[in-house]
Amino acid sequence: ELPDADQAQLRLPDSARRDLLEWYSGYEVADVLSMVLSREVPLAQLLHGGAFPALSDDRPYNEYYFLRRLLPGPNGLEDVH
Repeated sequence: ELPDADQAQLRLPDSARRDLLEWYSGYEVADVLSMVLSREVPLAQLLHGGAFPALSDDRPYNEYYFLRRLLPGPNGLEDVH
């Protein structure tokens, strides 16, 4: 169960509050947390709704895997001189 924005702001250390408001000057902490919490995506939607198969830990992928295969040049990467 996720806390609401008022409960979540009570759990934040002062340093986290400052960091959060650095990106959202002019807002209150509760307002920013409310925006973030309102965008929750149910886990079931992520697991069953995608067009791509789920990744597993036995063959991890990252952005470099895709860059090596998508970009032209040796080993997939374009020569930069």
